[in-house]
Amino acid sequence: MFNSVNEPAILLRIEKLIHTLIHRGYRDETLVIELVEIIESFRLCYREEYYYSPLIRDFIKVWTLIDVLCTEMQSINFYYVISKNLKDIRAALICNYHLSVQEIQDYSRQEVKNTESLREYLSNLFNHYARLLVVRVDLKYDKDIRDQISFELFSQHMEVLRNRISNKDGCFKGIEGFAWALEQGADLGGYHCHLLLLYQGADHQNGFRLGKMVEAKWQEITRGETKSQDNTQEIGKAFVINNYQYLKRFEANNTIGVGMVYRDDPHSVHCAIATALYLTRPEKLDQYLRVKLSESQKTFGTGQYRTRYRRGLK
Repeated sequence: MFNSVNEPAILLRIEKLIHTLIHRGYRDETLVIELVEIIESFRLCYREEYYYSPLIRDFIKVWTLIDVLCTEMQSINFYYVISKNLKDIRAALICNYHLSVQEIQDYSRQEVKNTESLREYLSNLFNHYARLLVVRVDLKYDKDIRDQISFELFSQHMEVLRNRISNKDGCFKGIEGFAWALEQGADLGGYHCHLLLLYQGADHQNGFRLGKMVEAKWQEITRGETKSQDNTQEIGKAFVINNYQYLKRFEANNTIGVGMVYRDDPHSVHCAIATALYLTRPEKLDQYLRVKLSESQKTFGTGQYRTRYRRGLK
């Protein structure tokens, strides 16, 4: 479950290599060195059972080809083998690029569908309740241990968190709706979750306090999950959007999208929905997950509006 390299950073580096090869090209020497470095890093976090994004799958095929060439040439020197077969390796890296781009476009279309689904879900909730307290929390990991966090471990943490939300206990008591989106950070960022929580406004008024309670729960879920002998290390980190110092920048434009939202205030409802839709922005291609535990694993989800527990539904 632990990695010795930054898994999401390596996946982004693979994509960057292929994009650069297609659009700008590489000098032979530079390409060989980059391939050797990436392969040596990727083999440390590669999992055969994972489902990878299109460009990563293409790269795995090329990596397999290079391993075959190593066997045929009876050499374990990647630099030598790649240099001697660079023309074929270049061609293999880009041969399915158009198909991979098509799958990425399919992802963007799915995000558009997710956006409309989230918009409808939130509209129903804001129409149903006189007031809801909107809380946004970004859940992540301490920057010093991101390299150790595999996607499998992140998924396990998220499964525990979603169970806590479904049970509506502790800091999740009084929740009337929720949404979450899993992403990987651009560049050297790690795996993280954008979490949206909507609480019954009659029972809760302090969004920042609730956000800090959610942060504490995330720290509890992730505590001790490192190679360190200190099993009390708090590796879970969070950023609570319901922070007055952070929200001051939106006050002038009256575009604050968290906090108490009243049904009879259309502007606050509009701002809340607009802010929430950040979770599904299709243009965030640098942050979509390049790896999943299975092809069917969800990276976005919401609660259900029509449930037998929700009062007043016809």
